Amino acid sequence: VVYIWDNTYSGIASYSFIKSTNIPQGSFTYNGIYSAGSRSSDFAEIGNLSITANFQNDTFTINGQSSNTSLTGTGFIDKSNGRISSGGLSFISPYGTNYGATTLGRLGNSSANNISGVFYTNDSNPDYAGAYSADR
Repeated sequence: VVYIWDNTYSGIASYSFIKSTNIPQGSFTYNGIYSAGSRSSDFAEIGNLSITANFQNDTFTINGQSSNTSLTGTGFIDKSNGRISSGGLSFISPYGTNYGATTLGRLGNSSANNISGVFYTNDSNPDYAGAYSADR
């Protein structure tokens, strides 16, 4: 996970070094870190993340929690290219505001032992963004 800020613009990215070629069967839980930050202030937090991936149904659930934010919801797994995505997540800001959120991510390591991705809120100029990485 990489975050870059040049005092004017910011960017966040995640990357898995090895493409998953041997996707497992069944359901697995991934645990790791979750970060969220404001795109207009210096607010940023790191918390815990849990993702349950169901490779039979090609779906996942995500639950990221920090002291003052959360990211929750469900999405889809595309095993053909090792990607995960959802446009229907819920992000709770440090002020208690509920935003719709989108995530894009990737299965990593040859047997999908890792999931990493980024998210952003669905408002026209996203107020919040973040990243996550989890292993099984």
